[in-house]
Amino acid sequence: MTAGSSGRMTREDAFAIGRLDATGQAALVARGELAPVELVEAAIIRIDALDPALNALTFRDDGAALRSAKMAEGAMAGVPWLVKDGLDYPGMPTRSGSRSRPDAAPGTTA
Repeated sequence: MTAGSSGRMTREDAFAIGRLDATGQAALVARGELAPVELVEAAIIRIDALDPALNALTFRDDGAALRSAKMAEGAMAGVPWLVKDGLDYPGMPTRSGSRSRPDAAPGTTA
């Protein structure tokens, strides 16, 4: 798996990565084929392509995801995951799946 000729993640590469499970994605990082940030970039490309039709995400913070990936360590470094909006998670609004809470305060639990 490599970035396109421009050195940037291509949509084709992003979707190929997305067909891997979390263990497969982590293996790409462990083998040095991709950096943790590239896994997150691939996830962002897939979200940009699919979420307008799926409307599955209620909140995005791509910047925080990329910053976290830059500091990621360990076996699952950079493997992206989504937080359910019913969980109290730092920096993410806790809406509990309700449209009646569009201005929900960010979570504070670590």
